[in-house]
Amino acid sequence: MEEGGAVVACSQPTERKPDLDPADMDTSVSPGDDFDAYANGGWKKNNPIPDDKSRYGSFDKVRDAADEQVKEIFTELGEGDFADGSTEKKISDFYKSGMDTVAIEAAGMTPVEPYLKEIGEISSKSDMIKKMADW
Repeated sequence: MEEGGAVVACSQPTERKPDLDPADMDTSVSPGDDFDAYANGGWKKNNPIPDDKSRYGSFDKVRDAADEQVKEIFTELGEGDFADGSTEKKISDFYKSGMDTVAIEAAGMTPVEPYLKEIGEISSKSDMIKKMADW
């Protein structure tokens, strides 16, 4: 969080990594023998496939980092004490409601029953189009 209560979701990169980083290579392997090991051996050694994944590449690493940042933002918002009506309070309350599995389980299907009833009343394409426009 930044002073003034603004939510900051992005940060400036501190250092740009070169497009082709020799540390991602394994120059001990001849490219003619195993080009993949030569070109990617260093990266694979420094970034092993996590046990919960079947593959792991640079985009997976970026996605994991982004997911962690979002988790940190929501955790911080979930623990904060914000003014009623503020954007932070609304986000915090929404996050907490989604994380309250006891209340979710206790509510069961009750919150969606009116919508299921409306869906059950659809009897034609035109009813469906009207209903979708209403929602």
